[in-house]
Amino acid sequence: GECAVEPLADGWLVRPLTGSAGAVGEQTADARLVLDLSRSDHPEVSVRGGAGDWSHQLSPRHAELLLLLATHQAGRTAAQLAEALFGDPGRTVTVRAELSRLRRYLGGLLEHRPYRFAESVQVEVVRPVDPYQLLPSSSAPGIRRLRALLDTDTLLLPGCRTTAPAPGEHRVPSPRAATARA
Repeated sequence: GECAVEPLADGWLVRPLTGSAGAVGEQTADARLVLDLSRSDHPEVSVRGGAGDWSHQLSPRHAELLLLLATHQAGRTAAQLAEALFGDPGRTVTVRAELSRLRRYLGGLLEHRPYRFAESVQVEVVRPVDPYQLLPSSSAPGIRRLRALLDTDTLLLPGCRTTAPAPGEHRVPSPRAATARA
């Protein structure tokens, strides 16, 4: 079938055109997305699914957005994301522009109205051991709240599978994975 070829910093991303329902279904069917935030200087997203496996290093803003979406599986409106990022629900144009850029390489893995991960995508967040190393350069109110939550000895982030690269790590399936098995 037809493919879109997009340049990335470290090579090329080739994916089926999302114009057909089959191509989108292939990309998202049983896809597993890992948001690796364990190294504060190199946030990365990795995807494994029907269309292949790939990884992409994230900008700080894209890492913030994906973390906020991962912890709100029902989705967030542009105004809610703007509030969580900037403390200002009126900054929706900025949020929409960043999400548009994210959708260039995540394609059908992200849905909108509200913004969220596709239902079939299993999302896992790998967090740092030290809660204050969770996107440490971020001053976004939503990220600060997540850091504070982790600092209360909570091992898991809400709404998503969370792991930490430490002895005795706790692996808990995401609510979506539990729903899919039921």
